[in-house]
Amino acid sequence: MDEANHRTSFRLRGTAMSRFVTTAMTCSLLAGTCASTLAQSLPPSVGADATQAGSTVTLAYDGELRLHGERLNGVVDLQFALFDAVSGGNQLGTTLVVNEASIVDGRIAIDLPIAAQHLAGGVKYLQISVRESNSDAEMTILTPRKPVLVAPVSIASHASADTDAANADADPAESNHTTTFQSGTDSQGTNHLSSHTMTSQSGGFIDGGVGWQANGDVLFYNNGPVGIGTNNPTNGRFEVIYSSGSSIRGTSTAGNGVGVFGAANAGSGFAVGTYGWSASNGGRGVFGDTTAGTGATVGVYGNSRSNAGTGVYGNATSGTGVTYGGQFRTASNAGRGVFGAATSGTGVTYGVYGWTPSNAGRGVFGDSTAGGGVTYGVFGHANSTSGHGVYGYADGDTGTNYGVRGKTDSANGYGGYFEGRGYFSGNVGIGVADPQAELHVAGTVRAGIFDFVEPKLQVISIGSSAFIGSDSSATVIHDGWSAYVTSGTATLGAPVVLPDGATVVAIVAVIEDSSSVADVRVSLVQHEDNGQSNVIATVDSTGSSGTVAYQDLSPNTNYNLIDNESYQYQLHVTDTSNSSIIGTSRRIIRVVVRYTINEL
Repeated sequence: MDEANHRTSFRLRGTAMSRFVTTAMTCSLLAGTCASTLAQSLPPSVGADATQAGSTVTLAYDGELRLHGERLNGVVDLQFALFDAVSGGNQLGTTLVVNEASIVDGRIAIDLPIAAQHLAGGVKYLQISVRESNSDAEMTILTPRKPVLVAPVSIASHASADTDAANADADPAESNHTTTFQSGTDSQGTNHLSSHTMTSQSGGFIDGGVGWQANGDVLFYNNGPVGIGTNNPTNGRFEVIYSSGSSIRGTSTAGNGVGVFGAANAGSGFAVGTYGWSASNGGRGVFGDTTAGTGATVGVYGNSRSNAGTGVYGNATSGTGVTYGGQFRTASNAGRGVFGAATSGTGVTYGVYGWTPSNAGRGVFGDSTAGGGVTYGVFGHANSTSGHGVYGYADGDTGTNYGVRGKTDSANGYGGYFEGRGYFSGNVGIGVADPQAELHVAGTVRAGIFDFVEPKLQVISIGSSAFIGSDSSATVIHDGWSAYVTSGTATLGAPVVLPDGATVVAIVAVIEDSSSVADVRVSLVQHEDNGQSNVIATVDSTGSSGTVAYQDLSPNTNYNLIDNESYQYQLHVTDTSNSSIIGTSRRIIRVVVRYTINEL
């Protein structure tokens, strides 16, 4: 193991807890005890420093030693030094040395004797140095230094209560703590000390058993609710009451930092990362503010991995006033007032869910005030196949409320901007507050093309006046009601103009036929430029029943698609033997062509 690795690769983490004891010094390792090794390794002055004051504190260190990220197994030399600051500062006492300490699976547990006077007043810090045993390399100083937490322990002693109490009062090193004894007798009637507790006038100790504890750099407490500003915390495990200013404030000055981070990682149930509540008409349930001018900053970041959880839930329950379930603001050109992410792959998840029962409230109000850059008042993102990037719901049955409302004051901005499909279950109004149709527009509608998902049925009616003879030999009479031929051999015909791309679905012919001669035939014909004709649809009268409307609902699908660029279309009126109809007993009154079209 080279010197450079000693300097850069060792890592130690753990806790340092001091306890008052009546013994002079002890030392223990996970691999066994090393009291004799410690005593032989410490310089004479250290032993004197630890005992001359008459009161010794055992500093119990429990940690883990890693080399290149792996838990160390081997033999190392260790040095421990106490300081009055986390960096720099003054060393208190002399350096304690442990040589050839066996480390198994990275674990190290050792008791270090410290003079009690060195722990009085304020937090102290333990500096640890390490190197491989039997090496000429310099000691590697591990950073950061570990804070020393002071707590009482229960001990047993066979001295008399009066004698110990007198010694405690006479010992100047114990002036910053008091000792309380409880006595009792055994079966032989001998008086013994059963226990004692210690408190500190300087605030270094906690009275009465285990309270605040440490795990590395983490301070924790498991014995009940904690109150700040209240001696009766009843609203949760941690309650803060402050009459003015911020009760709890999280501040991050880094460009990509987080002021307050709330995480609800439960895989099921109603989980809440951060829950903010305000009953004030001008209050905020949660107010997130990030003032960094650049970088990916987050005022409030909520993340929920539960299918039914909430990353951030803001609730403003006041029925009046301008209230905010959550108000978020960012002044960064690339920041987010609110960034909500619902990363669950299934279930109904919400990146941001905002709700307010107030007639004038906002479920979610996002404000981005930067004058340039791509900014977001509210940015919602959902990776779930059935999730919602932004879900707005206004369930008030009175007043003018908005599920989602967007507004922009910029001439180049967008009140609402959608990429991809859009869906509206009700009527949509453009410039109309109360739309009366699926799409109600106050103004001009401009479109490159109209495309009907369901083809619209259209009709065109060709009246009797449109029919003329096929040649000059015919005499055609138009009496304002019908058309008929009085002489000649010509048949009747009329042009038909239909939209290009239309599809003929039926023709209906109103025919007067009171003759016993051949029946009347009306045909819709497609004419090619070479003179060939293709019949699209045909109707024939039947018998001599008078005026009847006859229809053909099954046009020839080979020719019923209108192509005005290639063909022309006409109506032909003959009898069933393809001869002209002559006389008033056989007349054409009108013909209706039914067609559908997808585009206009």
